[in-house]
Amino acid sequence: MKFKNFLSQKTDPNNKILHDLSPSIHMILLLGIFPRDKSTSKKDSLLRRFFCRTVENLIHAFWLYVFVVGSLVVSPLTRHLQTNFTLSLMNMIIAIVHFVLHLKRHKVYSVIRTIEKFYTSATTDAYQPMRNRLIALICGCLLLCFVMIITSLEHLKVAGVLEDYTKDFVFGMNTTKEDCKFFDIFPMLFVTTTVIYHHLSPISVSIFICSIHLTFKKSVAKFGERIEKDRLSKCTNIDIYISLYNRMVDVLGEVEDLLSASTFFLYGGLITNQLCVLTQVIANGGILTHPASIMMESMLTVKNFVIFFSITLIGSSVTQETNKVAREIKCLTVESSHDFEKLSILLQNVCSTSASLTAWQMFSLKKNLILTTASVMVSYGMLLVQFSNQTNNL
Repeated sequence: MKFKNFLSQKTDPNNKILHDLSPSIHMILLLGIFPRDKSTSKKDSLLRRFFCRTVENLIHAFWLYVFVVGSLVVSPLTRHLQTNFTLSLMNMIIAIVHFVLHLKRHKVYSVIRTIEKFYTSATTDAYQPMRNRLIALICGCLLLCFVMIITSLEHLKVAGVLEDYTKDFVFGMNTTKEDCKFFDIFPMLFVTTTVIYHHLSPISVSIFICSIHLTFKKSVAKFGERIEKDRLSKCTNIDIYISLYNRMVDVLGEVEDLLSASTFFLYGGLITNQLCVLTQVIANGGILTHPASIMMESMLTVKNFVIFFSITLIGSSVTQETNKVAREIKCLTVESSHDFEKLSILLQNVCSTSASLTAWQMFSLKKNLILTTASVMVSYGMLLVQFSNQTNNL
């Protein structure tokens, strides 16, 4: 129990939403992202600060190595073209997601507390927790991630990738493995760590994003229910609606600022990962013979589509709730001229602001964009295979 409290930020039991979302915060802790809580950070022990800084720096160094050396120098020398470029690009995008979340880590607790203040202001109903379901989802995802890691390592072993990571390619020296036994372990350790984060990062980040979006959706839905209830009972209070609507727009802006960049690059990573799967299938003539390869490609495809549509549907549902609030406000009626002036100000505010969650326009995907992306993926995969065939012939 002490070790668990040492790894995680302390949560106040009175902060129900913060306590409810703590499992998703613990998920990004596995990635080396330690959110900063200004209200409790000064109370942290020196040992905890030293531990967090050490882990952060080690993981930062790893991702910098992957981004600068592993993706730009090492991989092109050690892998065939049809697998190396897309996998390297995927790892680079995951590194970008990691550093984006790291830069936004100080806003995590403040955004969650802002959502909670908005929820308590919008309704007096008790908050319905989703902590148990979130924990069950995380346990299932971790089990799935473990299976994917095992199958991916087996696939890389069959493909001969593990044997290609020698000391010559990592350090650019002419020294053989026999000169130092350490380099028998280092390539396997590097590849295993990369594979772990390759699967764990998208799952952890997607759970974190979806949990915050769902919580904010609940708050907006309660605001809409309050307006509808007051309208039917004819006891409207325009001043409260103006204050709550402005607060909703402010919270929406904070959520957008916290998660939009991560969502955008995560989408790019999912598309790149699926492009890698498609390229490998095309390179093998549409047939994968080894069971580990078939299982890995199938699980990756399912994982990519589930994450993509989960984030998109949940993010779009937030916009639907904000639009519902706008429609409820437009249906309000008042009797006095003073309230009519306030209602006009509120309606003008509703019409002039765009209360929608876009994630850099990624939640506004059109059918043409999806079809174009799919065609580009197929064409690009075939192009990589052609380049690879020409390289092998030479």
